Amino acid sequence: MKQHLFSAALGIGSLLIGLQNKTLTASALAYANPLKILQESSSIPSKFQLYNRAQLITVKVLFQENGSWGSGIIIQRQDSVYTVLTNAHVVRGEGSYTIQLYNGQEYNAQKLALGSLFNGDDLALLQFESTQNYPIASLKAISGLKEGDQVFAVGYPYQPKSDDNGKFSLVPGQISFLGLEQPLMGGYKVGTSNNFLKGMSGGALLNPQGEVVGVNGMHKHLFGTCPYRYENGSPVDCSNLPEELPRSWTIPIEKVVAQVPCKLDISLVNPNPGIDFHWFEGLKESSTAAALLQSNPQSLDQWELVVCHREKAIEHMQAVPSTSNFYARAKSQIEQYQQDLNYAQLQLEKVKQ
Repeated sequence: MKQHLFSAALGIGSLLIGLQNKTLTASALAYANPLKILQESSSIPSKFQLYNRAQLITVKVLFQENGSWGSGIIIQRQDSVYTVLTNAHVVRGEGSYTIQLYNGQEYNAQKLALGSLFNGDDLALLQFESTQNYPIASLKAISGLKEGDQVFAVGYPYQPKSDDNGKFSLVPGQISFLGLEQPLMGGYKVGTSNNFLKGMSGGALLNPQGEVVGVNGMHKHLFGTCPYRYENGSPVDCSNLPEELPRSWTIPIEKVVAQVPCKLDISLVNPNPGIDFHWFEGLKESSTAAALLQSNPQSLDQWELVVCHREKAIEHMQAVPSTSNFYARAKSQIEQYQQDLNYAQLQLEKVKQ
């Protein structure tokens, strides 16, 4: 498969904390061609390169009914269809939305999925069509970071009294808290020291390499209180939080990847996969398909999901290298997986009829 790719809960959508002086905005940097900067970037980009790399993958999500906006991340391209990840509270209004790219180009957006797909997490997917070639974000697990590591929040802040109103911004900070026993409501789990404004909700949290490690959307309560609840509804024991509460919270990107529709083919960056990587990924995809079958699928969407995971399982097994100890077993599994796929495809055709 191809690898292209306003207020709800307290504190969401009212991001009023000012940006630090170190924040980079469009007016703080001389304009350069972001595509050229991307091509010249090293594995550890300079702040200027990071700014331009981030600008390429970040979009403004405009709500036509009242002129408000949020931010989003381009996470996939399949043919001429691009998929954008944002917060559910950014697109909760009834009406038309427009995606605006770094170059000012605008496209009509279609809502693909809201919080129901993401089990109530503050996440949503939009899609737009374009024949233009726009870069796709690289997604890296935030679990590889530790407290104190540098991260950057990006997006399009709402600053009506500033010349930078609505202009792309990159806000530096650090991972400040990783000790939550479970996610907060909305799926937020990682605390950071990044300050960000209204309008930046749905934008990315980046590591120094420019890879997306999380989705921003909630800041600490304006008066420094602790009104948080876990996603199961139980109150957070605030004595377990640091004395200086995180300025913002992010949803880990791996939580997103685990829930997006299979057909979008979204995955995390794995720059140095082990020799047995595809073997274990194939087993994982097969197990997911088996679990779906045990749930007695009936609908078109359910059978499409089974087929998708079966196809992925086969692709991974086909990619197991001959030097792997699992090579022979992988070849044997392909035959069985193909039979399973044929069955799932047959059931899918029956449902379509």
